[in-house]
Amino acid sequence: MGVSSAILLAAQQLSAPEFRRVSVRAIGLSAITFIGLAVGVLWALVHWGLAAMPWIGTLIQFLGGFATLGLAWVLFPAVTTFMVGLFVEDISEATEIAHYGEDPPGQSPDFISGFLSSVWFLTVAIGVNILAIPVYSLLLLFPPLLPVAFYGINGYLLGREYF
Repeated sequence: MGVSSAILLAAQQLSAPEFRRVSVRAIGLSAITFIGLAVGVLWALVHWGLAAMPWIGTLIQFLGGFATLGLAWVLFPAVTTFMVGLFVEDISEATEIAHYGEDPPGQSPDFISGFLSSVWFLTVAIGVNILAIPVYSLLLLFPPLLPVAFYGINGYLLGREYF
C-alpha cells in the first residue's frame, strides 16, 4: 500500500466512532487540564497574597490574560497529543480491524510503557515550544509567518513521535 492510499484510508476513518471518541476525550481532557492550571495559578497568587500587592495585582490583570492565552495556545498541541497518546491503542486496534484484518494483530505495549512514552513526548514538545516562544514573539511582527513556524515546529514534533 502506498502512502497516498494510506492517507485516504486514514481520512475515511476519521469519522469512525473510535476516532471521534479519542478526539473528544483528548480535547476535553486538555481543556480541563488548562482550566485546572489557570484556576491553580489564580488560587496560588491569591493564597500567597501576591495579588493583594497593588502593583502586582495590576500587572497580573494586565498581562495575566495575555500570558495565559499565549501559553495555552503554545502548549495546547503538546498537551492534546499527550492525551491522544493515552488512547492511541484504541485507534490502532480500530485501524487494524477495519483495514488490516487479514494480517496478524500487532502487539499492544503495556500501559506503563505507553504512558512513559507519552510523558517523554510531552516533555520534549513543551520544551521545544517554550524554547520557540522568542521565535513566535518575533514573528508577531510578520503575522503570515507565525502559523508557518508554529505548525512547522509542531508538525515536525508529531512526525518525529509517530513516524
